[in-house]
Amino acid sequence: MNNFLLPEGFRDTLPNLAAKEVSILSIFCDLMLKTGYQIVKPSLIEFEKSLFFLNIDRENVNSFRLLDPLSQKMMGLRSDMTTQIARIASSTLKKKRPLRLSYFGEILKVKNSQLKISRQSTQLGAEFIGINDTCDEFEMIELVIMFLNKLKIDDYSISFSMPSLFNAVSRDFNLDKIQKQALKNCYENKNLSEINKISKQLKELSTILINSIGPFSKNIKILEKSNFPTNTKEQIDDYITSLKFIKSKLKDTEINIDPIEIDKFGYHNGILFKFYSKNFEELISGGKYNISNENCIGFSCLLENLSKESYIEQKIVKKIFIPHSEKNVNRAELIKKEFFIVDGFREVLGDMTKNQEIKNDCDYILINNSVMKNK
Repeated sequence: MNNFLLPEGFRDTLPNLAAKEVSILSIFCDLMLKTGYQIVKPSLIEFEKSLFFLNIDRENVNSFRLLDPLSQKMMGLRSDMTTQIARIASSTLKKKRPLRLSYFGEILKVKNSQLKISRQSTQLGAEFIGINDTCDEFEMIELVIMFLNKLKIDDYSISFSMPSLFNAVSRDFNLDKIQKQALKNCYENKNLSEINKISKQLKELSTILINSIGPFSKNIKILEKSNFPTNTKEQIDDYITSLKFIKSKLKDTEINIDPIEIDKFGYHNGILFKFYSKNFEELISGGKYNISNENCIGFSCLLENLSKESYIEQKIVKKIFIPHSEKNVNRAELIKKEFFIVDGFREVLGDMTKNQEIKNDCDYILINNSVMKNK
């Protein structure tokens, strides 16, 4: 037998897991349609110019590239579908505002990480194009909570950050490209030891920000009582306003804050939120961004992560076992009677204990083309 190997980071999804993922997708689509988020299906491949237009630093875009033999132009396979929704919203659907869209589909990444070894994933999410205020921000967070509840995921934590704060701090201290990268590394590693080389005042400000990381109820006071330079203060004030409004809506939910978290996508310019499972697995992330001077907010998640954490149960169905020896089976008639067909294996496959195991999982059995109650 040939041993067919898949490339690193790619896998086949086998029946049981695939069935669970389909159930999650069904729940997602049903919720999106009921809450007014129309479903769209973007193209898997696009020209680089349109696929990466939200990303300022295209060198770091984690996407496969290939040459289109017809146009002789470079194309990219999507590694994130949010940018595609932004393109659709600013072109084909640009006259419809406010616009609520949802989506799902495969994404591919060139590189994986130590935390996530997969390079092929199914992404699903929603975008609200043309938002006005914090009420619209909360609509997206509330939508995520409804989705997790339907998946029977109720043990989670929520963290809020402000990616645009990094650029505000950089402007206040007139940092050059090298200094910005050094500050970014310090913020990502939550290590401020190298900041002294840039500026003593910058380290003092950064120390305040890093000390504010933690529970909202305790640490928000650190941000409220501190003095910040102009650009930083503007972002902090917006951050506090959003957090207080969200907290007023989620009175019984403990939320965490992390103002210096760096945006891995590179296009968010306002509040960013992440939902984590009790196992510290990232479930869903989202945040604010801008398209052609329009404020937007969205969320996205990976189906594989949701599947690991979800406790949704399989729908109770009438299963009927059909032995392989049964001939001329009227499958259409069985389906009309709302049976779920389970087929037996041929004896030549050897393991008849597997046949018995499958048979025992069924309420009915077909014998001589007659439906019998399985004893």
